Amino acid sequence: MHSISTRLMIYFILSLMLICSIIGIFIYYTAADELILQAENALPVQSRHMADNVDSYLYTHFQSLKTISNRNAVRDANWQILKPILIEEQHNLGYEMTGLADINGR
Repeated sequence: MHSISTRLMIYFILSLMLICSIIGIFIYYTAADELILQAENALPVQSRHMADNVDSYLYTHFQSLKTISNRNAVRDANWQILKPILIEEQHNLGYEMTGLADINGR
């Protein structure tokens, strides 16, 4: 038979392992809940910042196109003068293509 000290040591180690396992499981679930809570709070803020960035990007390009359209050479709508201006601005602004439309969108 095993001595009493061996039995006590085995019981002590098993008790310690059980306590550590319970604490570990508790910490795991607490951390998981906290992570979910932080994600739920942070994601709307981050998405709003990204939406603002996209809005700013589009507004900047809109203002560039608006500036081009307000030039006298563009307002005259003489295609011989207008075409080189649009091609130059297309290259300056880094656009792949530009197009024209009338008031009906054609």
